Amino acid sequence: MTSDRHSVPSRRGNRLIASVLGLALVAGPVTVALPVRAATQVYSGCYRDGVIAFVVEGSGADCGSNTKVVWGQTGATGPIGPVGPRGARGAKGAKGKKGPTGAPGKDGADGADGADGADGADGPRGATGPRGPTGPTLDFPTYSVSSSTTASDGQLMAASAVCDKGDLATGGGFETDGLILASLAHGSPSPTGWQASARASGEGSSELLVHVICADLGTPHAKVGS
Repeated sequence: MTSDRHSVPSRRGNRLIASVLGLALVAGPVTVALPVRAATQVYSGCYRDGVIAFVVEGSGADCGSNTKVVWGQTGATGPIGPVGPRGARGAKGAKGKKGPTGAPGKDGADGADGADGADGADGPRGATGPRGPTGPTLDFPTYSVSSSTTASDGQLMAASAVCDKGDLATGGGFETDGLILASLAHGSPSPTGWQASARASGEGSSELLVHVICADLGTPHAKVGS
């Protein structure tokens, strides 16, 4: 065990005193040996006439008008030191729990009308409807129109017979001593005349005569007896 030694002056001729703590007081300069105890051990003593008169454990030595000395007592708390440097940034915390689902939002505005779709395929043909009643038979008066031309020595010839404006050709024909090439109704969309073409014979002249039968559409009347 180690000891801390404290030396204090004393008066010559003082008597030696031994204390229960093992302190040695000698004449002349006094050497006090304090055994080292626990860090929290406190001692107190009294100076009298320049010497330590006695020492007790704890700080409660009653020195009266003499000087009191205390060893091992904790001093007053010192001032708070300056703020230390900021520590390193901590690790990222764990991901929090998923929050509750929010209430449904309001319906959005109606979108613009889309473009018209392509036309669908034609459906199947419907069934034929019932035949309507037969209307009255009309009888139109008819008349004939003729037209002729001539040619010779194998020349081509053509002639046309035409009904009056607004009337309809119902038939027609031709006469010739040459070679007939064509004979047919003409007009659009309904026939309004008749035409024919032929080639003249090689000897002398030939004639082509064309006839057309026309219905007078301006004076219809109900056919009697039909």
